[in-house]
Amino acid sequence: MATPAENSGRTANLRNFPKGRSGNPGGRPKGLGKLVSARTSGGADIVNFMADIFHRTGQFESANIPLPTRMEAGSWLADRLWGKPKQIQEHQGRDGGAIQIENTDARERLLFEVEERRARIQEVPRLPVSEDEHAEVAEVRQKLA
Repeated sequence: MATPAENSGRTANLRNFPKGRSGNPGGRPKGLGKLVSARTSGGADIVNFMADIFHRTGQFESANIPLPTRMEAGSWLADRLWGKPKQIQEHQGRDGGAIQIENTDARERLLFEVEERRARIQEVPRLPVSEDEHAEVAEVRQKLA
């Protein structure tokens, strides 16, 4: 007979985290980096391990390490030495030109929305300094609402 999982029965009251709230608000434990650094001679042991895989030296001298594994070790070393390359994405339209919006309805709505927002930005009133200006600001806000 199969035994129930150790955590069975403890998942009944689990809920998702609220939007915008982390499940780990404190982040990674502060002492973890110091512990790893102390146990790996400041990271040198890890680098030496990966370099030994890449070069088939040290404990891997007589091992038959597949090329993909050696390439992955080389990639890991290069990423730590020079950093990962930036992923650049360039968006272009046909033949390298500007992106054209071909759906005229969508284009017209987009242009209308841009013009409407520009108009709202230009209508932003100054801060009131007198009762007259305060009334004027209230009137403009009513129009915009």
